[in-house]
Amino acid sequence: MRLHTRTVAWAAVAALGLALCARAEEPKSSRVRLSHSGRYGVRLVELGEGKCRLEVLKEDAPHWTLERCVGTADDLYFASDDGEKVWVLYTLPKKPVRRPSRKAKRAAWTYAVVAARYGRDGEADRRLVLNQLMRTRESLEDVRQYEKHFKWLEGVAGVRGIPPKLNEQGKVELVTLDHKTHTLEF
Repeated sequence: MRLHTRTVAWAAVAALGLALCARAEEPKSSRVRLSHSGRYGVRLVELGEGKCRLEVLKEDAPHWTLERCVGTADDLYFASDDGEKVWVLYTLPKKPVRRPSRKAKRAAWTYAVVAARYGRDGEADRRLVLNQLMRTRESLEDVRQYEKHFKWLEGVAGVRGIPPKLNEQGKVELVTLDHKTHTLEF
């Protein structure tokens, strides 16, 4: 009787291990976020190490895709009402090692790209670095710094506050850790 109980327990452990391995091979995906009109959606799918696909969906069917990593599944993606542009908000940006130039006066990490707008062609036509949104030394003191990354947004990555959203005009609205609201246009 005791041998049977152990066998059942080991079988359950083996089944759980197989289930976890199978799940680990599944692609990781960001949450699908709808455009203001609800007609378009956007998500990023991580297919494997360094392989991603940005998908813009039109009523649950592919509208266009970009076979490139423009972020991670943990970042936030917002689609325009015409489905042609996507804003990516990097929730936990990596700190750059060096400043962009010798003349730069602020710390290297303040020059990290925290948001980018991509079009169907896959090119970022607009990029925002942290010190464009948080301009003063006092506001930068609110940023939560870690060894290789930092947190700059309210409402994401375990930070209390209002998460980024699309406002009534269909623009991306976000609140930085210095409690200032910013609006990003498509």
